[in-house]
Amino acid sequence: MRYRLSRKRKSQIKNYLFFIPLTLLLSACRSGVKDRDISLAQESLTPSTYSTTVEENNSSNAESPENFQPWGDFPMEELLPQIQILFGENFELLAALSRVEGALAQAQIAGADRFPEFTASLGGAKTRQNFIGLPIPGSSGPLAARFTSYNLTFATQWEIDIWGRLKSAREASLLSYESLQADFQWLKHSLLSSYMQMWVNAQYTRETQNLASQIVLNRNETVRTLRDRYNKGLTGGNNVRNAQIVFKTVLSNEVQAEKLHRDSLRNLESILGGYPEGRLKILGELPKQLMPIQHGLPSDLLETRPDIVAAKKRLLSAGKRVEQSEASMFPRFALTGSTGTSSDQLSDLTDLDFSVWSIGGNVARPIFDYGKLRASVNISKANEREVFARYLQSIQNAFIEVETALDNENVLAQSLQMADENLIESERLLASEKQKYNLGLGNRISILESEYALLQAKQRRLDIFSQHLLNRILLTASLGIEYRMDQKQDDTLISHHK
Repeated sequence: MRYRLSRKRKSQIKNYLFFIPLTLLLSACRSGVKDRDISLAQESLTPSTYSTTVEENNSSNAESPENFQPWGDFPMEELLPQIQILFGENFELLAALSRVEGALAQAQIAGADRFPEFTASLGGAKTRQNFIGLPIPGSSGPLAARFTSYNLTFATQWEIDIWGRLKSAREASLLSYESLQADFQWLKHSLLSSYMQMWVNAQYTRETQNLASQIVLNRNETVRTLRDRYNKGLTGGNNVRNAQIVFKTVLSNEVQAEKLHRDSLRNLESILGGYPEGRLKILGELPKQLMPIQHGLPSDLLETRPDIVAAKKRLLSAGKRVEQSEASMFPRFALTGSTGTSSDQLSDLTDLDFSVWSIGGNVARPIFDYGKLRASVNISKANEREVFARYLQSIQNAFIEVETALDNENVLAQSLQMADENLIESERLLASEKQKYNLGLGNRISILESEYALLQAKQRRLDIFSQHLLNRILLTASLGIEYRMDQKQDDTLISHHK
């Protein structure tokens, strides 16, 4: 027995044949990076506390982890005028701000694509048409006609986002915008860190220059004293020659110290956007000591570090791009419509009797694209995996920076303690030599040598302390801790970017 399918049944079968493969495509598993993968990877790389613990030196005065604010050791209030210039005039920061504004505009464009697009048009045309083969008797040419038409049209087009392609594109753009915002904050943080390092270096080279000048005076006095003793037959000529060699060496060191100080001033002027002439006034003074860090600093301080936040936002954006490219493989549904008036008289365009309208819809999908859509999905997934690897690398690099800075804190704190002890002993030695000299038991050379040893001890202490200051700045930067300003100061800095 033969069965014949009705027209209605044939239509139903065709619909089933269309939607079965479509459903299979929708239910296919994605091979992209899942949120669970991100969380697990981050947890595996992030310990509860940093493995390097800071030695407990004066732990009663140490800052607790939740109140750790190393910028408090520096004279930030006095440096604020130059910080305002730094944030207001730095070219790199202004360029980054422009990128943020451009990303915001791009996100607005992506969001607008989800809504219907409305257009209005007003047009007119004059047309001449020739009717070949229909000559007018007595005429030398073909029959011709002229037409005039005017139209006023309001049209709309709306893509129905069934598969979430436009939604994913909008979310990806918003995440890209947020990543650039975080990059902007990280750049501000990095610029402040660079400025503070240059400021410490300028203060250090200035004090080194002062100590170098004092050492030159000391060695010059030593040469003069030894020459007088040589003339009196109280010392040998080699002692005078050795003293002259040392004097020329420290004199060269003084010249180098002056050059390094001018270079440090040029670096400061450059980062502040000024001409590097080496005459900038240095604000504030170096702190006398640093507040110790309490051991067991929690590692979750790193979660808000702007560059880590930016890397995670880029990863989430890449995931949305994967969803967007996958949704592009499915048919696109669009509705179109238009209404208006059309007439051969311009005055009739506002007359509803001449109204025209149309409404329609379409479904479109490439049938033979030679694998372009699938390749686009593969590209977006490969990009997501690359961004994921970079995100994990940024976390690892951040922990390397923090652990190294914490380890340096221990070494520099111990070295500074020994330098302080050496400085105290040098001061005691000088006081003892002066006392012996006043009692007639010593000589001028012994006092000058003790002064020279004390100046060298001060220089060594300054070297170690400046390294400690620079390392504390690096630790602050690697932890992502921002300088906390009051609202008035913050408003002043923000106004420079508007």
